Amino acid sequence: MSSTQGRRSVTEHVAAFCSRYIPKQGAAVVAAVSGGRDSVALLRALCSVSAALRFELHAAHVSHGLRNAESHAREQRSVEQLCAELGVPLVVRYIPPGTVAAEAGGTGSGLEAAARQLRYRALADAAAECNAEYVATGHHLDDHLETCLYRFLRGSGPGGLAGIPEYGPLPGRGTIAAERRLCVLRPLLSVTRVEIEAYIAELGLEYIDDESNRSLRFARNRVRAKLMPLLEREFAGYRSSVRAGARRHAELATFLSTEAASRCPWYTADDSGSTLRCEAERFYALPPPLRREALLQAYDRLFPGGEPLSHRFLEPLVGSTRPRHDGTVLRGAGLHLRLSRDGLFCASDVVLNAKKGYVFVVLKDMSVPIGAVGMLSITTTSAGDCTAGAGLFVDRAVVKGPLLVRSRRHGDTLKTVAGTKKIKNIFSAWGLSEEQKSLVPVLEDREGVLAVLGAPFERPDMLSARAASTGAELGPTAGAVRITFDGV
Repeated sequence: MSSTQGRRSVTEHVAAFCSRYIPKQGAAVVAAVSGGRDSVALLRALCSVSAALRFELHAAHVSHGLRNAESHAREQRSVEQLCAELGVPLVVRYIPPGTVAAEAGGTGSGLEAAARQLRYRALADAAAECNAEYVATGHHLDDHLETCLYRFLRGSGPGGLAGIPEYGPLPGRGTIAAERRLCVLRPLLSVTRVEIEAYIAELGLEYIDDESNRSLRFARNRVRAKLMPLLEREFAGYRSSVRAGARRHAELATFLSTEAASRCPWYTADDSGSTLRCEAERFYALPPPLRREALLQAYDRLFPGGEPLSHRFLEPLVGSTRPRHDGTVLRGAGLHLRLSRDGLFCASDVVLNAKKGYVFVVLKDMSVPIGAVGMLSITTTSAGDCTAGAGLFVDRAVVKGPLLVRSRRHGDTLKTVAGTKKIKNIFSAWGLSEEQKSLVPVLEDREGVLAVLGAPFERPDMLSARAASTGAELGPTAGAVRITFDGV
């Protein structure tokens, strides 16, 4: 294929895609740009069609903190230069070093999955800042095939084997994507890697080659580097077969979803929406495929766009008979399912493991249970609405985002007006048990720990010099983050 053909093919694909999925003139789109080949091609193609199709284009670059600072700085400079040349506004988001590893440990997922979740949260935050309805990513046809093969090897069900959708809700746990109903667009999903390379070469675009994409320590990279070339040599036409299979699995997944929702609907069981309930008799009357789908639907409602839930985790409940007694029927992977009278209740849960801990990235208002101890709530408000003594208030002006809520880590310190204190010494002085120490929420931003929340362990909220203890201490027009931690 000539480079001119590659350029025309990519541009035509992207123009046809955007005409189909961005019908409203004046809509805003945020392109996720890492600085790599695919995202650079995506941004250039979107820029070439945005004026004719009359949509507003922005770019977002997310720095993960996974590699050395020099590599991240080089990627950011490359993206900044490209955006300046194209005249595209750029938003940059930083994920502090160690956050991805903490997320992976807290959720039991791998580094790749944790980085993907945090990246989508940051992109949702960037879209909110740009008042955008869409986030575009650079996934292409080879990524789609790779995903189908990878999920087949992991034993995924119909939803997973359908591969990567062209269009849908923005993935990633968090409230911004769900509340704003952000959509993800993948304009290059019908374009091959070869076509993208031809497009890049024709335009003479520069990009950063991420060496981690070649590391065989990651399973996806092994599928790309070893399995797919083998299939190319030994099974001519496998690409069209996998694509056809993905379409059929997408149809099957849609049928299962509709049937499960009709036969076993979930209802909110509390005002916060953090607990769902279905009729136990209906659930246990379902055949295994529909039970599995019903559980996946509950999970998706609690964690919109979250990392796909393992079928292996669900199997004990999928194939069981109804227990004779009420109580927990399944717990793990962030979920707690319990049987109570005639209802099956599904709620979000924190894994209580002192070695793994937990971490939440706060992008907007959220409420989450900290084990069985209490409910942690974080809301944004104006200081004029604050009532003295009603929770902990932090001046938004001094918060250097992103804001994290996590369990303690080795070496944690807190700067107070009385000097710097080690958090482990604070916990010891409070007389907490090891289990309690692993549960106490720590509030942190890019500049360090803001507070440790001793309630509801009957201990105070230890504040840093950058935090305010009551709304009255803030100016009446100041913006505040209100944190409450109420015992069950």
